[in-house]
Amino acid sequence: MEPVLRILSYRLAQLHTVIWHPFATRLKRDFGVEALVVPPAIPLSAYDPTPLSSNERAKVLRSVGIDPDAFVLFIAGTVYDYSAEYGVFLDALREAQQRTSRQLTLVLVSGRTQIDVLSEARRVLDPRSVVVDLGTPPDDVYLSMLKASDLNCAPGVPDDFNRYRLPSRLVKAMGLGKAIFTFKVGFGESLEHGHNAFLTETDDSHEWAEVLLSAMDQEKLRLVGQNARHFAEQHFDAAKSAVALLERLRELAKRSPPLSEVFVPSVIDQGSNHHAT
Repeated sequence: MEPVLRILSYRLAQLHTVIWHPFATRLKRDFGVEALVVPPAIPLSAYDPTPLSSNERAKVLRSVGIDPDAFVLFIAGTVYDYSAEYGVFLDALREAQQRTSRQLTLVLVSGRTQIDVLSEARRVLDPRSVVVDLGTPPDDVYLSMLKASDLNCAPGVPDDFNRYRLPSRLVKAMGLGKAIFTFKVGFGESLEHGHNAFLTETDDSHEWAEVLLSAMDQEKLRLVGQNARHFAEQHFDAAKSAVALLERLRELAKRSPPLSEVFVPSVIDQGSNHHAT
């Protein structure tokens, strides 16, 4: 019944809320109903974009056994076991390490994944690289690592799954004024490579390595992080999102027809030949 109920909900709805613009376009095309983009939101005033001092950063990194002189990459969310993206990222990181004298340290949040992320990373990466698994850290440790890391990563391949998602880890990192590494599909199409993000466009590990190496410039990291914060201020502030949603709901309340005017059987008939998204 789930596909039928989903189609019924789509066709009865007077408003769809979606996580980002590509899915709004899809629902408008398939069901003819406008969608309100409501991305993951954060209380932006609580996210201080002021960079950590070198001593503050060193303290955070040493607390989990990381050398402060390393270039720290943080995959701050689930590694999906049904995608090849983690393997591509590890291959890219191995190549990047072979082309730089600076130690690369990968920090992971293994969370719900079924992959043995730590063993796989150690198997693939250059021996000079270091891997740290935080497991499922408490919020304060998680946010501290977001801020102390050099590059916050949500690697992905260009497929439909990634086209319709917006990882909340990126929202938080951008709110903190940190540079992100992600893919130019879906949400990434709203970003600009080298301006407010570091973006990959393929599933080629060599291309990813080039992007990673381009991010290993402290001034560029600072500017990209600064622009990421500006993007977050425009799109991810919880207060602004709440106001926009409330205004749209008030508009709907003024022009909504009584439920008795909705002919439910015809809606079901029209939706029976569609598949759930």
